[in-house]
Amino acid sequence: NAFAPVHITVTPSFSSDLGKLYLVVFRHDLQPSIIPIDKSAQGAMVRHLEEELQATRDDLQNTIERYESAAENLKVSTEEVVTTNEELRSLNEELESSKEELQSLNEELTTVNQQLETKLREIEVANSDLHNLLTSSDIATICLDQSLRIKWFAPATQKQFNFIASDIGRPISDLSSGLGDSGLIVAAHAVLMKKAVADFEFQVENGRWYIRRVLPYTTDSDQINGVIVTYTDITDIRLAIEAT
Repeated sequence: NAFAPVHITVTPSFSSDLGKLYLVVFRHDLQPSIIPIDKSAQGAMVRHLEEELQATRDDLQNTIERYESAAENLKVSTEEVVTTNEELRSLNEELESSKEELQSLNEELTTVNQQLETKLREIEVANSDLHNLLTSSDIATICLDQSLRIKWFAPATQKQFNFIASDIGRPISDLSSGLGDSGLIVAAHAVLMKKAVADFEFQVENGRWYIRRVLPYTTDSDQINGVIVTYTDITDIRLAIEAT
C-alpha cells in the first residue's frame, strides 16, 4: 500500500442556520512539511504503546490457547459424561432386572418357608404321635442303621433290657449278650439282604419268653436304611398254654 501526504484544513462557520459547522478541506501536499520527531518523549511513548500492544497480543494468544484447551477438555469431559450416563443407564436397567429377580426369589422363598413351616408342624405332630405310641407300648423296640448301630430305642427297652441313653450310636453286638438273643446279628444281616421279616421265639435266663421280630427299615423311596427289632414278652401267653 502507498501513502500520500495530505494537508487538512478545518474552518469553523457560524453563519449557518443549522448551528455551528466546520469546513474540512483535504488537499494533496506535494511538499509536505517535515515534522521533527522527539525521540525522547514521543519515541518512549510509542515504544510503551508497542510493548503494551505486544503484551495484549500475548495475553490474547494465551487466552485463546487456554480457551481452546478448555474447550477440548470440556469436549472430552462431555464425552466421558455421555459414556458414564450410558453406563449408568445400563447399570440401572440391570439393577431393575436384578430387583425384579430378587423380588421373585423372595416370593419363592416365602412360599418355601411356608411349606417348610407346614412340614415342620407335621413332623412335630408325627414325632409326638410316635413318642406317645412308643411310650405307651410294652414292646421293646430298637432301631438299627445299616451298620447295625443303635439309632434309637423305645422306653420299654430300657425297662426290660436296661438300655441307657448313652447306648445310642453303639453297635448292637456290644449289647446282644444282655438281650439274651445270640441270633440277632445273623437275623439282622439276613433282613438287610432279603428285605424279609424274621421272627424268632426264645427264652432268656430269667425265664421270660420273647418273640423277636426283625423288619426292614425302609425310606419313602423303598430303600433299606436299617432294621427295626421288636421284642414282645409272651411269657404269660406260654404259661396259659402250658396250664391248659
